[in-house]
Order: sequence, then structure tokens, then C-alpha cells
Amino acid sequence: MWVGRDVQALKGTVLHPESVVGACSVVSRAFDEGNCVIAGVPARIVKQGICWDRSLL
Repeated sequence: MWVGRDVQALKGTVLHPESVVGACSVVSRAFDEGNCVIAGVPARIVKQGICWDRSLL
């Protein structure tokens, strides 16, 4: 899981280990989907089917 800067995770937030949360997002609910980008206020899934690997950096 990658979490951008200044993310606010409110009570009840659940994130999948293979998700990415965009900077300055406000997450207020559970996101069980993996391989997705979550961003916005309130947070929502903005992209699905991502595949990232540390070796690609």
C-alpha cells in the first residue's frame, strides 16, 4: 500500500494492501478492492487494474 502526503483516514477506513491513496485524500469508508488508485474528497476509486512493483522504480 502506498499512501500519499496529507491523507486523512477517518474512522471505519479499511484499505486493501495493494492499493494506492492519492495525496490530500479523505478516506472515510472501506475499500476492499486491490490494485486500484483511491483519491479525492471524499475518496473514490479513480483507476483500477494498476500493477506496481518496487523493482520498476
